[in-house]
Amino acid sequence: MAGATLDAREYKLLLDPAAFDAWDSEGGPERLWSGRIVPAIDKRLGLRSNGKPRYKGSLAAPKRRLVQFSDTEDGLLAANGFSLRRRSRPAAGEAAEDAVELTLKLRTPDHVVAALIELPANGAGARSKLEEDIAPLALVATGVRHGDGAILADPPSIHSRFSRSTRVKAPRPAQLGDVMALFPTLADVLTALGAPAPAAGAPLVHGPAVQEVVTEGVEIVLGDDIDGEVAMTFCNLDLPDAPARSAELSWKCSLTNGLMPLSAALRAYILFTGLQFDLSDVLERRELSKTALALPKRVGAP
Repeated sequence: MAGATLDAREYKLLLDPAAFDAWDSEGGPERLWSGRIVPAIDKRLGLRSNGKPRYKGSLAAPKRRLVQFSDTEDGLLAANGFSLRRRSRPAAGEAAEDAVELTLKLRTPDHVVAALIELPANGAGARSKLEEDIAPLALVATGVRHGDGAILADPPSIHSRFSRSTRVKAPRPAQLGDVMALFPTLADVLTALGAPAPAAGAPLVHGPAVQEVVTEGVEIVLGDDIDGEVAMTFCNLDLPDAPARSAELSWKCSLTNGLMPLSAALRAYILFTGLQFDLSDVLERRELSKTALALPKRVGAP
């Protein structure tokens, strides 16, 4: 069995939100884009063969959405690489509940595992995809959380994880059995990963409500018909014992038949590692993933 084909590669840099106090105000994303990102693109990639810069488009108005993660009380999903996310972003005239999407995602460093695992869903509008998430290569000291625990590689490099995800329109589940009914292969996948037999009656606990402000509209021109669709995401978190906010710069490259031309891949690598130098003063070093900030706190955990 060949498995799923890679749909996209997404490059992600978590930033220190304290450096962008005006992010959520008018002009904040534009200041980040034009003041820090554009000069870095010019410096690292230069101009295209036609003399144009390697970026295009203009920033659109920010979009707001609500996000919440859920897990069992003992953190069964997170312990086995899964996340369960509920996201809502009503469009004009759309009821809030109609805009809710539930996404089950498995992240693993093993491309083959991610490609071969199947995560079908029962419900309206079910969609599955396989993506590569690219972050800075870093070490995090054991037991360190919400402290200066991240040590980035020198020279900068990348760390890849592969995500197999399926989203579906569904109400928020109350227990693990509800999730297994929506995603019928979940129990078998957990067992294959070595997890204890999942208890259908296990209640779910829900993480803090996260308000995301997302600004899009610009692209990085990597060549050979590959563009990186940029997103700047600012999160407000309701957490009493953790950073109150997070900020992320990312760009996603859609692939054809799972492939990315060498020239485009090299430019993306050069820019991503270069940004780790150019934005070193504003990189987030307390956490390496905004998802980690929003996961529900395990019962009994400090």
